[in-house]
Amino acid sequence: AAAGAAPLVAGREEPHAAGQRSGRQRVGYLWEVPVGQAELFELPRSGEPAIMVRLAKDQLVAYRAICTHARCVVGFDPNSRLIVCACHGAEFDPRRGAAVVTGPAPRPLPRVELRVDHDAVYVQG
Repeated sequence: AAAGAAPLVAGREEPHAAGQRSGRQRVGYLWEVPVGQAELFELPRSGEPAIMVRLAKDQLVAYRAICTHARCVVGFDPNSRLIVCACHGAEFDPRRGAAVVTGPAPRPLPRVELRVDHDAVYVQG
């Protein structure tokens, strides 16, 4: 399992009601992100872009989608399975905490905490 991967759990509560009570915000559904693919979404409080990557059937990670070099929005390359920045070529490995693979980015992308419940994907806050 990748470090920081969201656990895929089957809860007993109806997802929308559970999310409202806990302060979580739904940002998508598991079925929208096939294994080996990624999906951009908006962080509920800040409106900033984030990216969730489905590493395996039971592994989902997310990071802020703003490059740590020049603040361009990043995307995902399914062939290399890396998060990439089209502005200056920075690459990040979602399996290793979005560690920088290729510069000029100075540091990894910040992680976004996810929770999956009944196939709904939530972000805290």
